Amino acid sequence: MMNTYTALSVAVIITKAHHHETHPPQKAEDARLLRDAAGIKASYSALHKINSAALNFHASREALHTQLLAAHKNLNSIIQDAAGLRVGGPKAKTLAACHQALQQGHGQAAQHLAAIIRAGMT
Repeated sequence: MMNTYTALSVAVIITKAHHHETHPPQKAEDARLLRDAAGIKASYSALHKINSAALNFHASREALHTQLLAAHKNLNSIIQDAAGLRVGGPKAKTLAACHQALQQGHGQAAQHLAAIIRAGMT
């Protein structure tokens, strides 16, 4: 399973990026006006860390979304194939029972769904 960031861990990373020095970095524009090269560097370094954390968080969420979408398409294909083995009323009942099992989402949903696909609904 892919290592993921939660919103809380991103907030912690952002907070640590802001407070990694003994004093918080100055804003880049203020440092520029004061001709403070070290302040400019510290501000942009902190900003870079924040941006990197946000990009890593987004990339992991995007990868998880892609995996979830692929699994959803695969599951729908399996349900359609199972319903396709039946005709008329049993086909519609099998589809409805499969969708209901998925919506309930309790711990036994996978076993319940497998039983419906194997036996169908008459």
